[in-house]
This record gives sequence, structure tokens and C-alpha cells, in this order.
Amino acid sequence: MPVSELQEYCLECGYRLSAAPSVGAALETAWGRRSAWYTGDWAWPVLVGLVVAVLAAVAVVATRSTGDETAQPLLVATDPPVAPPATDTTATTPGPAQTASLPVLPATEPAAAEPPSLPAARPPGQLSAWPRGTNGFTVVLASDRGDNRAAATSKAKEASEAGLLDVGVLDSSEYSSLHPGYFVVFTGIYETRAEAEAAIENARANGYNDAYPAAVTQ
Repeated sequence: MPVSELQEYCLECGYRLSAAPSVGAALETAWGRRSAWYTGDWAWPVLVGLVVAVLAAVAVVATRSTGDETAQPLLVATDPPVAPPATDTTATTPGPAQTASLPVLPATEPAAAEPPSLPAARPPGQLSAWPRGTNGFTVVLASDRGDNRAAATSKAKEASEAGLLDVGVLDSSEYSSLHPGYFVVFTGIYETRAEAEAAIENARANGYNDAYPAAVTQ
């Protein structure tokens, strides 16, 4: 009964036939028949190992790709962004200003002394007296020796009736700025020499050509 090259047992009696060539031997025989460049027995184990390695690599790649498609994305919990505090942009209408009452403090500096008030001008014919304790300037109209006060008083009245203001008689001995021993007829009581000099023209216009300014000091 004919048998095939790879058959190991008889199909009718089951008897083991002579050792049949293995798959590797058969492939070796077939390869030797077809190719002149036969590499020998060592090439087959290497080829089988290479095929197994390629199949294993393909299986690993397929498994990883499947796992990547079914895997859920990894979510990382982060804190929510903190919003800046809201500012009130509503315009507010300012109310009426409130002023706090402050305590009145006593003055620390003494008030400036007011200059002595000058006497008001007298009507024509009435004489004026030089205010006591007052230093100033005047216009001298005339002067008489100290034993003739009546003559000086008569001249003063004439000047007052002529229209000159603040006319009076001074005892020069009572004032350090005047030559002692005379009764002086004057017109005007001024705080500055410039004011006295400005009044000279009025005195000369009324006939007192020798009028001159003078300081009156206690």
C-alpha cells in the first residue's frame, strides 16, 4: 500500500512505519531540491524564531492600541480660578458736608496795640488840645514867648476862623522835641511827617507863609 512521505503509521493495521522524516527534514529536502544556495540546518530554527517574534510583536501592538481606545482620559482635579473681589461701581452722591465744631482756643499772641485815636476836627473858632501821651507831627503857624499865652491863644483862634483844622496852643516846655520857653500855635495832628508836610500848602494858602512841620514828642 503506498504511503506518503510524512505518514508515520499504516492506515489499515496501525503499525508504525519506519521513522518518517520530520517537518524540518522534509522542508530541508524540498529546499535542497529547489535551491542551489542551501544554508543548512541552522537556518530553520532561526527562521521559526523570527516568525514567532514578529507575531508576538504584532500581538503586543494590537493589545496596546485596543487598550488606548477603550481607556478613559485621565482627569486632573484643579482648583477653580479665584475671581477678583467685585468692586461697587455705583456712583454715590455725596451728602451734605458735616462740620465738626472745634473748641475755641485762647489766643496765644497778644493783640497788637491800636494807635491812639486822634481827636475829631473842631468847628471854626474852637481850639483843640494836643492829646496826652501822643507822639506825632504837626504844622507850626506861630510862636510867642512863655509869658504871653494870651497872644498865642488869640492867634490860634484867628487861624481856626480862617478855616484851618485842629488849631491849638502847645507849651513847648512840656515836649522834648520843641524848644522850651514858648507857646506854639499849631494846626493838625498827624502820625507821619509826610502828612504834616502835605498840610503846609493849606496853611500858606491861608496867609501863614512861615509855617513848617515839627515833631511833637513827650
